Amino acid sequence: MSKRQKFFVITRLSRDDVRHVLHYNAHLTDQEMERIASKMADDYLDQLYWDSLKIIAETVISQRVNT
Repeated sequence: MSKRQKFFVITRLSRDDVRHVLHYNAHLTDQEMERIASKMADDYLDQLYWDSLKIIAETVISQRVNT
């Protein structure tokens, strides 16, 4: 990887997201939200990221309009 590599954000987590899945207001602290976000990132990378990246990147590339 290049030292000056640019990164692109793919997701975010909010308290509303957590409320949506729990169906109640859990009154989470910032520290608890950071822990949930960290665990979500680990889970996503372990289970979906690389397979999804390959499929989606190939799809986007195949849809290029040749100029």
